Amino acid sequence: LAFWGTAPLPKGGASQLAFTCHKDRQKTKGMRLVGKFKNAKFQDFVGTRTKASKGKGSGFTHLLGIQAHGSKRIFFQEAEVYHVDMRKQEHEKVAESKLSYGQIRGKLVEDWGTAKKQRMARQIAARKSREIKVAEFGSYSQELAQRAEELKAKVVSLEDRDAELKAKILPPFDVNATEPAGVYREGLARITPPELMLKEHALVKPELVEFLQKDCRAQINAIIQHLAKPQYAPKKTFGPKKTSKHDHNEGQDDNQGIAGCESRFTLTVLLTRARAEMRARGEEDAKKLAKQVSVLNALAMMVTKGAKHKGGKCLSQAVADLTGLPAESPLAAHWHMEYYDEMVGRRKVRCFNGRKVLCAMLVWGLHLTPSLSMELKDSVARDLALEPGQLKKGIEYVGCTVTEDRMPVDIAGNDLGKVLKAKLEGPPRLNREHYEGKGKGRGNKREGRGGRGGRGGK
Repeated sequence: LAFWGTAPLPKGGASQLAFTCHKDRQKTKGMRLVGKFKNAKFQDFVGTRTKASKGKGSGFTHLLGIQAHGSKRIFFQEAEVYHVDMRKQEHEKVAESKLSYGQIRGKLVEDWGTAKKQRMARQIAARKSREIKVAEFGSYSQELAQRAEELKAKVVSLEDRDAELKAKILPPFDVNATEPAGVYREGLARITPPELMLKEHALVKPELVEFLQKDCRAQINAIIQHLAKPQYAPKKTFGPKKTSKHDHNEGQDDNQGIAGCESRFTLTVLLTRARAEMRARGEEDAKKLAKQVSVLNALAMMVTKGAKHKGGKCLSQAVADLTGLPAESPLAAHWHMEYYDEMVGRRKVRCFNGRKVLCAMLVWGLHLTPSLSMELKDSVARDLALEPGQLKKGIEYVGCTVTEDRMPVDIAGNDLGKVLKAKLEGPPRLNREHYEGKGKGRGNKREGRGGRGGRGGK
């Protein structure tokens, strides 16, 4: 009876294991078991008798019972107990073996090692095979070259990335346009399709048609007086505000704006046209121009209130309500699809894209001016609810050259702020300094965190 105490027998190992009984040469009495596996020629397994079973007078007797399958009889036979341990053959040398130590060790691990040891041995063998392939410039070098080509194909140039971003935000423009008026010729049709604008009779406001036929001097005076009223002036944060019944009624009328135009940006465009002595020639011309001005005012309302109206996530009916169009207006549905982004899991509700509407408003307003140029004060940006500097970035992004000047102080010594002078001279170009400035900013942040002056520094 042999107790196997080294390690679990591998699957099918019992059929490959064979024991022979030898007389123990070190002791005069007793026998010794020697076992071998057929596939492991360099290891043997020695079984020694237990102390309890040595000698006839020890008082212990071991019986081995054998019962055949399906039988009720059990046959007992007196047996001796041996404990089997693995022992390396140091006295035997196999001359025909030419395996290295690593190969022998790997084979032993493969036969007797645990699952973790076997996994580590396979990883080491795979690494050695890969190193040989790299040294010989074999298949692994070809694999590296293929991987390098794949990574190279994924690299997007700065020009392509900027063009892709402009295509998502700006109206369609012609990069090869030779004159400024032809840059956004296709983009104007995208902002407001002509066939949809013809159907929108709500864009033709009688008071606006009448105002556009007035003398240019009268238009200038009316706009300047309207912009000087309290609701367009900067709000004061101190002192009580005294109102009267007359002021209250006047404020209600003024909330509608001059000739139905509520946005200061729209009034600035009309003021630019009036100073250039551009006015409607006849009623039909005034109606056509009134539709264009109403579209500009609607875009300005979307820039000002679009992010807060219905939380910036709404249906096309909410866009119609914001722009003053009928609920089933096809133009409002077009603006809803164009300037509101799609939301995951929402089929009809879309999310407001303020940057895209801002660029569309600037392009549409520039094409209503005589020379595709205008002057915008700081109050225009505040009226549009834009962050400081956002209006200037938008003007530069659509392709305008911008100069910034400070306005002279008024009679009372008040600072009137700055004025932006914008002029469209060609298609939008790549602003390389903008992208390079972003890279430098990220580098300075890394240096500040881990280098001099950061937390890691002294």
